[in-house]
Amino acid sequence: MSRLRLAALLAALLTAAAALVWPPLYTDGDSCLYAALGHEVAGGGAWAAPTWAHDGGRACFHENPPLVAWLPAALERTGLDDRRAPALANALWLLLLAAAAWRLAHGADGAGPLAWTAVLLTLPVLKAAGRCGLDLPFAACVTAAVACLRSRAATLRLAGGLAFAGAALARGPFALLVPALWFLDARIGRRRSLRPALAAGVLGLSLAVAFDLAHRTAAGHRFWSAFWSEQLAPSLAGTAPHPNHGSTWAYAAGRFALYGQPWLLLGLVGGLRRWKRIRPEVLLGLLWCGLVVAGTALARREASRYLFAAWPGVAILFA
Repeated sequence: MSRLRLAALLAALLTAAAALVWPPLYTDGDSCLYAALGHEVAGGGAWAAPTWAHDGGRACFHENPPLVAWLPAALERTGLDDRRAPALANALWLLLLAAAAWRLAHGADGAGPLAWTAVLLTLPVLKAAGRCGLDLPFAACVTAAVACLRSRAATLRLAGGLAFAGAALARGPFALLVPALWFLDARIGRRRSLRPALAAGVLGLSLAVAFDLAHRTAAGHRFWSAFWSEQLAPSLAGTAPHPNHGSTWAYAAGRFALYGQPWLLLGLVGGLRRWKRIRPEVLLGLLWCGLVVAGTALARREASRYLFAAWPGVAILFA
């Protein structure tokens, strides 16, 4: 094992150890909510249909799919307490995100160390590392799905389908970012067959449907229809409980330009300097970021967390 790979492995082990020895104290609303959901599931709650305190009682959680609660719940079942389990889960998602970015940038033989650095030292990622939320699981699953579909190994392509399902079970229809990136990645540069992406997409969607059926068995109704009526449709119509105060396009573009620094600027400058021999990964990074910004604007929510899946794209662009 090269010194670089050994250093990366050591950093991963230290990150996991730090999460166990010094678990953060969650104070923001989302972290408290998702940590509590995981604790409830670990204590005997329904894995397919977690509930939460709502309107003075208990109600099915339709704010988002429940992937964010599953890993902390599984870790708590192994004996970890309700602070260390979500902290370790967050660390594992962070490491998956960094490892997928490393692989997309061709690892130790390419620009992997630069991609790893850019991902981990992006301000929103640093903030998310101390929280429990949807951002890291979703971004990690999206990045892993793209990285796995680049492999010729059937097992990794299968993992790409599982990662697509993970993205869907973290942020619902926002997971459509994955097949869009699969298609773009296969058409840019050296063209590749779309059949692996089609097979992985069928696997991911099948697992999303299976989750919906399990939710109906546990709660008596389907999750995706409830998620559409209570969350997605009001956002698209602009009638969500948290109204916007201006153009979501301006908000998304402004936050992206602000929080993507310095890697975004360095990546764009490098791309302009080498535009005559631009690498396919640069175009992929640009399109990746554009899709996330467009999706955030269409969702009509003024929240920077909806941009989180853009930061791996910025890291690939820079690397």
